[in-house]
Amino acid sequence: MKRKPRTPAYKAEDQERVIKGKFMQERVEKVINKPLVPLNERQAEYIQAINDYDLIIATGYAGTSKTYIPATMAADALRKGMIDKIYLCRPNVSESQSLGFFSGDVDQKLYNWLMPLISVIRTRMGTVEFDIALKEKNIELIPLETIKGSSFPKGSWVLVDEAEDLTISELKAVTTRTGGCKMILSGDTAQSVLKEDSGLAKFRSMVERSSRLQEHVGFVCFDDYSHIVRSALCKNLIIEFDKAGY
Repeated sequence: MKRKPRTPAYKAEDQERVIKGKFMQERVEKVINKPLVPLNERQAEYIQAINDYDLIIATGYAGTSKTYIPATMAADALRKGMIDKIYLCRPNVSESQSLGFFSGDVDQKLYNWLMPLISVIRTRMGTVEFDIALKEKNIELIPLETIKGSSFPKGSWVLVDEAEDLTISELKAVTTRTGGCKMILSGDTAQSVLKEDSGLAKFRSMVERSSRLQEHVGFVCFDDYSHIVRSALCKNLIIEFDKAGY
């Protein structure tokens, strides 16, 4: 039985329409008409830090938009032509199963593993634009193991999610790849699988002690229950987990 050809994620005319320069203004207007609005003062500080610094560290409670905000800003910057590329990275560490247990080849495993970032960017850009950007490698999924020897150039954003599960040596490998990029490290050190060996906590302490680094590195901590915006249930669960010492 002859197998039907796979239906492409987007039509050829869609691709041509998206990539043509004359449609750039339309994409810019979509961003302008749907701006990212902070829901509290700390989110506003986070957005400002991302605008002002080359490297940003965001820590604190779950449900505070540590992932959502930089992913949305990166998607908007790519759509408006302000940057050329977005790199997505996440440590291959989990409380339950590792990256190797996902089905598919390496690309599919990475796609599933990076879904928290991907879903935000894809929703913000639209499926057609996202699929084209991924195909053309304007959005690239980076396995942590391949970062050494890489360089993240000017005109690119690097989003490192769940950074609390990076060791300090891995963080050194990631952060020293910068070649003028903007890099955002986000994570909740309280939920680190590595516990006291979390590289993000150590890196934060190093930055706080260094006047040399503070010129380039912004730091935002969502350390109050009022910063949790995901849902009332999420906030109350975190409060009760904290009270119970879990």
